[in-house]
Order: sequence, then structure tokens, then C-alpha cells
Amino acid sequence: MAAKLTRFSKLLITFLILAAIFFGVRYLLQNTQLGKDLKSQAEKLEGEAKTSDGKPVSSTTGGKRDPNTLRVQLVTWEGMHQVFILMKVLQPIPEAAIIKNMDLMLNLSL
Repeated sequence: MAAKLTRFSKLLITFLILAAIFFGVRYLLQNTQLGKDLKSQAEKLEGEAKTSDGKPVSSTTGGKRDPNTLRVQLVTWEGMHQVFILMKVLQPIPEAAIIKNMDLMLNLSL
């Protein structure tokens, strides 16, 4: 006679499986030659990355970032990005309250 598993036991088993996968991959990346090779290859590629005009690529597009600029990425429905571009919604407005009161610029991107 088989007993059914409770929701908690299913959740616990799932958590244990995910934890075993996470710590297994972590161990492989930190303590094996494969992980060391991947890390050195990533560092090498990061050092060589350049844009088409020869400048180094930063982790985000646009090179150096202004610390007073808040970057926000908008997610829209298909076809709505043209509305934002045509209405010039993505350009910062100097009269905006966030700029006046908090001295913070917004950089919106799609």
C-alpha cells in the first residue's frame, strides 16, 4: 500500500535536489581544473573585449556611467516600442520632478 507524499515533502525533496545540483556545480567550478580553465578563459576574453571603435567594452553599454543616473529598462508589448521612440518618451526631461528634487537623471532603454 503506497502512501502519497505531502506537499511539504515534495517541496523538501525538490529543494534538496536543487541544492545538490547547485553545490555540485559550485564544487566543480571552484575545485577542479575545468573550473579553473573556464575562469581563466573568461578573464582572458574579458580583457580582449573591445567595441568597433577600439574602446574597451564595459559590463553595460555606454562605457563610463554617471553615478547620478538611474538606468531603467522598459518592457513593453510587441510593437509598442515605436510609440515610445516617436513620442520621444525615452529622452530625459530636464523639468521632471525626479531631476529637480532628487538631482537624479533617468536613462530609459527598451
